[in-house]
Amino acid sequence: MKGARRQSGRRDRSPSTAPGAPAAGRKDGECSNYGLVDGADRPWTVLTDRVRQVNARLEAVHARPDPRRLRPAPCAAGDGLEMG
Repeated sequence: MKGARRQSGRRDRSPSTAPGAPAAGRKDGECSNYGLVDGADRPWTVLTDRVRQVNARLEAVHARPDPRRLRPAPCAAGDGLEMG
């Protein structure tokens, strides 16, 4: 878990590049073309606009109650699991 936190912290400081990836790309010509921004740190607007739309819909989906979600079992009095 510590490693995951450390790695995500590194990515937070530099979200548009992978660790060790040069900003201008690799010298062997590989261009994966993924991410939310291009090599000049400009957003890919077609992608970012779509991400924004999907995220707004997901916010609404997650706000609705879902009967398929597991509900915690009620605690029996005296079992030491009561809240409060």
